[in-house]
Amino acid sequence: MKVTNIQEVKDWLEEEIAENKPVIDGDTTAEVGTADIIFGRNELAQSLLDLINHSETEKRKQSYLNRKE
Repeated sequence: MKVTNIQEVKDWLEEEIAENKPVIDGDTTAEVGTADIIFGRNELAQSLLDLINHSETEKRKQSYLNRKE
């Protein structure tokens, strides 16, 4: 997977979260031995997405504050 911008990474993370949602929510069961993998991948994807979003928010705040100076 060649990534050309951060939005592609965010899109992939969101897809990963969406694909895992039925297992995470308990709407479906995972194959034997894969539940921990699914939960781990989901936790990592959510954490990375949160980190990227937080970083983008902080950059926007800093950019706004720099313009006011």
